[in-house]
Amino acid sequence: MAVAGLGPACGQRAEDSPGSVSARFIDHEFIEVDQERALPLTDGPARQAVECELADVRSVRSRGEAPAQGRGAIYRERTYLREDEAEGTARAIYDLTIDTGRGKDRRHVLVSMRRRDGGWRVTSFTVQDGPAPAPPAPPAGSR
Repeated sequence: MAVAGLGPACGQRAEDSPGSVSARFIDHEFIEVDQERALPLTDGPARQAVECELADVRSVRSRGEAPAQGRGAIYRERTYLREDEAEGTARAIYDLTIDTGRGKDRRHVLVSMRRRDGGWRVTSFTVQDGPAPAPPAPPAGSR
């Protein structure tokens, strides 16, 4: 697994780091299928997408159906994390494996984040079929 190691910046709590925020978002949005818990971690287009999902599932959940009912187990692995401190942005890529009991499906999620109001927020996310591509090469002169 290739993960760009990033420790929390000076004064930044570990739970507010890009890696921690993106992992919590993936857990809430994809593993637990709990958009209400994912929503506070979002801003911009990601917030709009999660709000639309909440509206779409409201009727299903009002009938008492569990969010993750019948979809099998999902496992995540972060394969990439890069923070640009100067821009206040970060990107992470997660590889998701969905084990339905009849087979395994693979998807990957690109999570883009921006530092907002003293913390990190997911500003967009994209889901694609298949395993995550190889991480991009680090920029010249990076650590």
